Amino acid sequence: MMMMQRQQNDRSVQATGDDAAVSKLCLARLGYVDDPFVTLLVKAHPQARRSPLINRGYYSRVAAVMQLCREFVRAAAADSDGEGGCQIVSFGGGMDTTFFRLAQEQRDGKLPADAAFRFVEVDFPPVAAKKAQGVLREARLRELAGVKAPAADSQSEAATESKHDSASSSTNNDDKESGDVLMQKLLQLKQ
Repeated sequence: MMMMQRQQNDRSVQATGDDAAVSKLCLARLGYVDDPFVTLLVKAHPQARRSPLINRGYYSRVAAVMQLCREFVRAAAADSDGEGGCQIVSFGGGMDTTFFRLAQEQRDGKLPADAAFRFVEVDFPPVAAKKAQGVLREARLRELAGVKAPAADSQSEAATESKHDSASSSTNNDDKESGDVLMQKLLQLKQ
């Protein structure tokens, strides 16, 4: 009985993530935010809409989080003297695209090129697996995460084998295999 209640609670929490993802998709479609990555991860009905009040609330949150992350990455780069960097941990981010937006901004010169940062996402295994599959599906996301295209059968096989509850992506890293390790960990999540 208690296990069933926990599973129901977990599903309810995960459903809020789906709702948030559609809200962020609506923000991007309406031009509230410049987020070309959300449309790559979130598949929703083309007519999905949110009320203006919900849009403004999500815009405030997304803009504030992005600004704080940018300032944190810049401050860490300024303080690091070419060593170290920073780490950002996102708990329950679902289909959030903050890592991809920061990585693209760094490529575009909007963040210091020498700003090393690691972005760690921790979520329910099915949510992390869904996101990993979305990243693997999209070449642009794979490129930013430093991940190679998967072999044809590796996605479905790995997604049912093991349990991990966190993974990370990093930028400005000489070890390009770290993105591949990330994807392997994400794909090994038990559905």
